[in-house]
Amino acid sequence: MEDQEFTLRDLVHRAARNHPDKLATTDDVASYTYRELVEKVRQMAKLLHLNGVRKGDRVALMMPPSVSHLIALFGAIELGAIPVALHVRESESILAKILERISPRVLVYDGAFGEKASSLCKQVAFITASICSESGITPEEKLSSTSDPLIPRDLENYELDFEPMPVSADETAVIALSSGTTGIPKGIMHTHRTL
Repeated sequence: MEDQEFTLRDLVHRAARNHPDKLATTDDVASYTYRELVEKVRQMAKLLHLNGVRKGDRVALMMPPSVSHLIALFGAIELGAIPVALHVRESESILAKILERISPRVLVYDGAFGEKASSLCKQVAFITASICSESGITPEEKLSSTSDPLIPRDLENYELDFEPMPVSADETAVIALSSGTTGIPKGIMHTHRTL
């Protein structure tokens, strides 16, 4: 396979094959080698799949930069789903409008944004499930009070027991939101090839 034909899914798996024991990512909550990261990504893919996410579905991420964000992003990509990182400082009313437009199946949110996430899930009918995540900004009390699965802690309960559908380099990999300087942020689709 030529490099230009690789997908983001292929690249993270290739890194795990070539550098399995090298540190891939770290933050205040967790550290993973490339091998461990791929394992967590595949576990996240299973969790998303159990919550109804299929190839082509959107997965909204309301999270700060963190290990959990990386796992959620690549977990969606592993399934062939399309992650959309929300601007966490955006107002709830604007976020609701964005979510209505992108119609995500699942909202993955940091526990620090639990109240906002709960409200958004009630406002946006297309969201059928939510998953909580932990980062360095997550208040300790939010970790024990959530009824949603918590990543990365709960990922060990999930094992991807099927091979995800094939993804090509020309398929949409992610939707990035514009800055919204002239109104509600617009979704900009990026393919695996362009990224």
